[in-house]
Amino acid sequence: MGKLFGLLFFCIIYLNGFSQKKSFDINTKYSVKQVLEDIDYTEKYLTKFHPDPFHYISKDSLHAFVLAIKAKIDTPLTEMQMRFCIKQIVAKIGCGHTDVSSSKAYAKTVQKLNRAIFPLNTFLADTNHLYILNNLSTDSSINVGDEITAIDKRPVKNILKRIYTTYTTDGYNETYKTKGIRYDNFKYYYSFCYGFHTPYFVDIKDDKGKITRHKLEALSSLKDTVILPKKDSVTYLQKTKKCKYYIINDPKPIAV
Repeated sequence: MGKLFGLLFFCIIYLNGFSQKKSFDINTKYSVKQVLEDIDYTEKYLTKFHPDPFHYISKDSLHAFVLAIKAKIDTPLTEMQMRFCIKQIVAKIGCGHTDVSSSKAYAKTVQKLNRAIFPLNTFLADTNHLYILNNLSTDSSINVGDEITAIDKRPVKNILKRIYTTYTTDGYNETYKTKGIRYDNFKYYYSFCYGFHTPYFVDIKDDKGKITRHKLEALSSLKDTVILPKKDSVTYLQKTKKCKYYIINDPKPIAV
């Protein structure tokens, strides 16, 4: 098959290997052989065309990581599952301008396909604690500011670790990752890493420290980017202030 994915060094490694049929099934599974071929293709052309692929990781270390990813693949995968594996490889080179997109057929299909997505917007603190920003579920007992401690019996720290492996950023920058999956983005990343399903079981700690488990039915979402409910149904707890740029006159000039 080969050439399934596309890279984005300002470009994108698209999943080109699929035939462009009128109807494309996103749940189609590809054989282990096909998946491994695409991973080999990704490594070959990522290192060939990226201007500096080994600035933050050595060639041997990257190849060893690729081999480790391949060793875990022993069953057929869907396109989204394949993209998860390949995003992990691409993220290893430490380039925020390089990422992985879906095939054109996949992108076109999901434009009209509702999928069951995680029903909470979240705020991720610098301490890696995850708090509820907007409750988009029908469970009125969940309050803004409550902390999410686990989803589907997975501790939040494990969830974030998995998500971070797929998030491309420059060098060793971790701040970009925490900011990138805040607000309305977390629910997409969770579903991408663990699958779209319903219901979701969420462990929530209230302001008194009590933890309760909630069974939440999924939201309906189109595309790979999250489409939110109507604007008037969501209140964002986020403020912005006007900023100015200037240089502090100091022996070592500081830009603010």
